[in-house]
Amino acid sequence: SLTTFVREILASHASGLDPKLVDLLSTVTPSLASPWRESAMQNKVSPPSLTTIDWRVSLPRSATNSSVTSGATLLLNLGVKDGEAEKKVPLELDKAGVDSLLDSLKKIKDQLNKVV
Repeated sequence: SLTTFVREILASHASGLDPKLVDLLSTVTPSLASPWRESAMQNKVSPPSLTTIDWRVSLPRSATNSSVTSGATLLLNLGVKDGEAEKKVPLELDKAGVDSLLDSLKKIKDQLNKVV
């Protein structure tokens, strides 16, 4: 039963808890599991999700002539869906910012590969 399952989890992961508290949690948790599940399904509780990525490189030009100056930047627009609402998140990154972002994404990828 769900009560037994909760009691076993509490016993194995919450050592040192007062036995009365374990009994209370193992009684209350199963009785609230169904309403919590229904509420989560109705409210569609989920983290925001990335839906689109638009980008371009911006090359600034000198005001006096048409030569390209240093300081190219990445203009990144992320489409993010949060529940029913979708919004655009604009980012502007210089070369160092792009390098940092790529390094972070590589670390995330490496961690995911270790898990999977």
